[in-house]
Amino acid sequence: MCIKASISYGARYILGVALAPVRDMVLLDPYNPRSLAFQVERLAERLAGLPSLRQDGVAEAPVRLVASLAGEIAGAEAGTLPLDTVAVWENRLWEIAEAVGARYFPGGSDAARPETLVTLA
Repeated sequence: MCIKASISYGARYILGVALAPVRDMVLLDPYNPRSLAFQVERLAERLAGLPSLRQDGVAEAPVRLVASLAGEIAGAEAGTLPLDTVAVWENRLWEIAEAVGARYFPGGSDAARPETLVTLA
């Protein structure tokens, strides 16, 4: 653990080292720049600033996946977080990476293209 993190941990959790406070600081703290929650929120902000290929206002896959993960993280409690949740979130991050790669770094004939709206007039 880096010195800054251990100082933050010691200032918040006087009880000593315990699993729930570590999970809280590393995974769920939206104000800790090193936490998963903080990084997922920054990713959501970055994706929101990118242009969309869709014109119907429906969020693209990377945006939906990040929003879903951010919601799960925001709703989680460190003390009751199941052991396998971290592995599930890691897999979700891989899915997000794949979706971002497919959307913003396309290649081949199946690359995403801007849609053209068809109107009934």
